[in-house]
Amino acid sequence: MRSTALTNPRAGAARVGVIWLVAVLIVAGVALYLAFSAQSALTAAKLDVDRARAEAAEAKRAQSAEAEFAVKLSKAVGWVDPKAESPRTNVDAIATSFADLKKQLPDLGANADTLQASLPLIAAALKERADQVAALDERANGLTSELEAEKSAHQRSRSEKDSEIASLNQRIADEAGNAKQTQDELQSRLDKSVGERSTLDEQRRALEKQLEDTMRAHRSRIDSYEARLQQMKQVVAFAEPPLADMPDARVLAVSDKLGSAWIDIGTNNRLVPGTRFRIESGGAGTKRVKGTAEVVVVDAEQSQVKLGELTDRFDPIVPGDVLVNPVYDPTGVRHAVLIGRFSGNYDAKNLRALLENMNIKVQDKLTLETNYLIVGSEMWTDADGQALDAPLSPSELPAYKEAESLGVQIVPLSEFRSYFKM
Repeated sequence: MRSTALTNPRAGAARVGVIWLVAVLIVAGVALYLAFSAQSALTAAKLDVDRARAEAAEAKRAQSAEAEFAVKLSKAVGWVDPKAESPRTNVDAIATSFADLKKQLPDLGANADTLQASLPLIAAALKERADQVAALDERANGLTSELEAEKSAHQRSRSEKDSEIASLNQRIADEAGNAKQTQDELQSRLDKSVGERSTLDEQRRALEKQLEDTMRAHRSRIDSYEARLQQMKQVVAFAEPPLADMPDARVLAVSDKLGSAWIDIGTNNRLVPGTRFRIESGGAGTKRVKGTAEVVVVDAEQSQVKLGELTDRFDPIVPGDVLVNPVYDPTGVRHAVLIGRFSGNYDAKNLRALLENMNIKVQDKLTLETNYLIVGSEMWTDADGQALDAPLSPSELPAYKEAESLGVQIVPLSEFRSYFKM
């Protein structure tokens, strides 16, 4: 066989080639097997990895679902910390609250040791309570209906009463208004009457006081007047009837040629030159004024007078006729006050001197001793020497009115001149 082989190199080469082919195929098969095996292992490994990943993802999903469920459960159950990021129910708090619930609901019994066991009992209790409440609501609704009916009836009755009361109130208000108006009118009249009475009382008291003061002043003035009257009666007794008409002197002799006469009084009788007298008839019967006489020369016991203003030339002045001057007083002291304006021969200075010679003292103001108020002419200046806008009559002066009230004899200067010449 060996020789056959050797003799046939092509056959051997063919065999070698086949062998190498078979070897290559075997190697290729092995390589392919190895590659297939490696691929299968890789595939298996990838599958394992994918499966592990899937399981991990499933576990994560399950964990996430579990966590979500736990969160939902915790939110549903409660007893969680609101500040926690992932709230979890506090089991101890649930247990404590559950124990408190069982204490508050003793009807749950000993078997209610879980919420699951307790909730049906609580639901039953709540239903029972709800039924009771429903019954009570129904009863309350019935009572409410009855109450509404009563309220409606009461409202109608009240409305009728209110209407009647409103009518009565209106009548009362009207009557009250009328009464108030009447009261106000009466009160106003009363206040007015009280005010008038008060005013009248005040006026009465004022008038009574004024009357009392006036009466007191009048009594004082009356007392003064009576005292003055008594004094004046003593002082001017010569000027009272019939003494006022009594002759002050008699004509001793008459000189028709000289127009003079001589009388029986002189300086011993306070006679001063310039004194004037009226001459009356000295015979019996009705007295007649025959003329006037003015003293021109005064001796101790007699004086010479100048005759004038003869009334009737057929009834001449003769010895025995009498001379009368109502203000001539040969014995008593007199007091006089001068008011008004005095000028010329009868100025204040000369007049004062004349009066002093007649024993008549001139006063600065009126007193109870004043006997005469000698009145001068109108004044053109006031007491301070200031010029007046219009002349002032002495009769407007307070001293004049006071003299009138005191009964002082008022002698105008014109009348005074008729008795005294200067």
